Amino acid sequence: MRIKTFEFNPLGVNTYILHDETKECVVVDAACFYADEKEQLLHYIIDQDLVVKHLLNTHLHFDHLFGVNMISSRFEVPLLCHEGDLFLLEEIPKQLR
Repeated sequence: MRIKTFEFNPLGVNTYILHDETKECVVVDAACFYADEKEQLLHYIIDQDLVVKHLLNTHLHFDHLFGVNMISSRFEVPLLCHEGDLFLLEEIPKQLR
């Protein structure tokens, strides 16, 4: 198992890509915010010839969600998270205060 770690966005959130010899991967906490961070994440996936099978979040605080839409749409994978965290999506305006 190979684990690649990135530190993204102004709050320093870790994003992980886990993959093995099958080239299938999981993206955990796609927190890339800036355009260059999004490029860096995409380039790693493409350069490693990976197939994104899952997009997971450890929790749904706003700073862990910045790159979720980009990864979800680009690789046609839904966001997977614990259902107990779904209320956090509705509370994003509160999180940003």
